[in-house]
Amino acid sequence: MSGKPRYRVGSLLMVTHVTADAAATRNFYRDMMAMADVSERAMTADMRARQSALWGLDPGTRWIEQLYERPALPQVAKVRVLVMDRAGPAVRPGMEVLLEGGLSVGFAVRNRPEMEQCVARGEALGIGTTAGITTIGLRRPDGSPYDALETHFKAPDEVYGLGVGRPEDLPPVGPIEAGRMIGGPAYSAQVVNHADADVAFYRDVLGFELRRDVDLVSSGPAGGLGLAAGTVMRFLQLYAAGSDTGYLVMLDFRDHGRPNPVSVRPPSRGVVIWTFPTDDLDAVLARAGEHGIVTLGGPVALESAWLGPHRVAAVLTPHGFLVELLETAAF
Repeated sequence: MSGKPRYRVGSLLMVTHVTADAAATRNFYRDMMAMADVSERAMTADMRARQSALWGLDPGTRWIEQLYERPALPQVAKVRVLVMDRAGPAVRPGMEVLLEGGLSVGFAVRNRPEMEQCVARGEALGIGTTAGITTIGLRRPDGSPYDALETHFKAPDEVYGLGVGRPEDLPPVGPIEAGRMIGGPAYSAQVVNHADADVAFYRDVLGFELRRDVDLVSSGPAGGLGLAAGTVMRFLQLYAAGSDTGYLVMLDFRDHGRPNPVSVRPPSRGVVIWTFPTDDLDAVLARAGEHGIVTLGGPVALESAWLGPHRVAAVLTPHGFLVELLETAAF
């Protein structure tokens, strides 16, 4: 499809993580990743009914909503945690990477000394890693190779919490406050096997730019994802037009990937919703309809302490992941 949409969709605004364990998610996002625990609220019956309809949940589902953010870095994504009393199974039992669905939340880290400090802090909080500090070979815009540093923290609900560092001649993957060793959420990832249809959704409906599309070969379980040596994955990065953070990562294992036997949406536990802001929700939904994208719920008018009054709709990507499109005067 040639041409770009006439409306604007912004970078990742919010990642939603469903859990049954509020203490564990607070330990990770607040104590480990130094995000501010800015709000917690029990949902009113009316608000819960509207959001249940929006997300296709059983009307009897109950939850408490928590928000984690970096107030000094408003451009980075927030993390919304839904503490559900009847949370479903984990999207990724055993942190199995080959299953489709939400995978991770990724944070920018300055470099190896800071990453070593992060690993030590995690150990002190009882949060381990899958393989310590690892490297992934990538290329600069000029084609020269470099090694990115990664550590894969074992976040609650089988979520990968990544710390990512780059060489000093490259900007970090997301902004980091002065005096801090780690930034806010710079990206989120999911596994989508045979990803072309989902790439087309983000590119042709939301107007995102595909900036990296390469095949990477796993070095084995020591690489942090538990993959067999020689496993090939297609590694894709998509950015909102003109942005440099709040991006999306997709891992595509093609025929070696596994369809997920459980729903990749709420109330399943883990990373289950991506939320994006837009200045014209109706135009986005019209465009989605032209491309055969299913609208799960909305548009509906909602209000929250951190987003104010807004209109929101939920659509399903071709692989069934839940995407919220949120229109607010603040965007």
